Amino acid sequence: YTATKKHRGVDLAPFAGSTGQPVYMPWRGKFVGKGYHETAGNYLIAETSFPFVTWADDINQKTRTIQANEKLTVLFYHFQTMNVKTPDIIKEGLVIGTIGNTGKSFGPHLHLEVRLSNGEVVNPIHLLTATIVGLKEQLLGV
Repeated sequence: YTATKKHRGVDLAPFAGSTGQPVYMPWRGKFVGKGYHETAGNYLIAETSFPFVTWADDINQKTRTIQANEKLTVLFYHFQTMNVKTPDIIKEGLVIGTIGNTGKSFGPHLHLEVRLSNGEVVNPIHLLTATIVGLKEQLLGV
């Protein structure tokens, strides 16, 4: 994860030769845009909200907080195929497309970027981790 102007997200590359592997929506939301861009390749844009979560920022060494129901914008880049229409309302776990190598890409992967309602980019790994912990608590009844 880097928050530079050139790269503001995280690249997820499951394994070599992953082109065509399914990409699952990590959170409930609504798709608000899709298209092709010379850098991003085939992209999707979703809006979602998240329960209250706080974590220690790994870049600025300060505490970050997402308020309950704060609107977040999620960007996905480099799809081979996209399986949603806009404005589709979707649930977590839905296959939204397949991993590709479109746009300015050095190999098959998914670029994931999350922006707060004020436009600030945050590391999506923290939100993915919070999602996994939340699912674990629901399944185990903790």
